Amino acid sequence: MLDLPNTTPTAREIFACLDAEWAELCEDASVRAAVADWLMTDHLPTTSRP
Repeated sequence: MLDLPNTTPTAREIFACLDAEWAELCEDASVRAAVADWLMTDHLPTTSRP
């Protein structure tokens, strides 16, 4: 078993941080436009599949 220090972030903490950073990025209109352009260019779906 790995002996990790107590300061090692958990997966939940890492994903919470990523979610917060993504939310902040999405507030920027230029970032939203760039992501939308990327999705359209690569024909990627904008909604998740069930």
